[in-house]
Amino acid sequence: MGLESRPSAQARGIEERAIKVLSTPLDDIDGLAARVMRNGRHGARVIVMRRDIWVERKRFNLAHELGHMVMMPTAEVEDPANVRHR
Repeated sequence: MGLESRPSAQARGIEERAIKVLSTPLDDIDGLAARVMRNGRHGARVIVMRRDIWVERKRFNLAHELGHMVMMPTAEVEDPANVRHR
């Protein structure tokens, strides 16, 4: 239990599926999921985690943010804002 600096097995498993996991100091949030566009190419998928939180919370946040990526809005979703409530 506690804080750890090395990537977890969960983070390594996510990165093996072409999703980059970054750990950085964040003030107001514990994590976020994003697709980063690069010069018109396909967007890179990224999960950004707050560095200074407990390992258990990081594990939960990784799963939570991965869930957002799995449920990303598609053309069939009328209102993408509702995706977060699925």
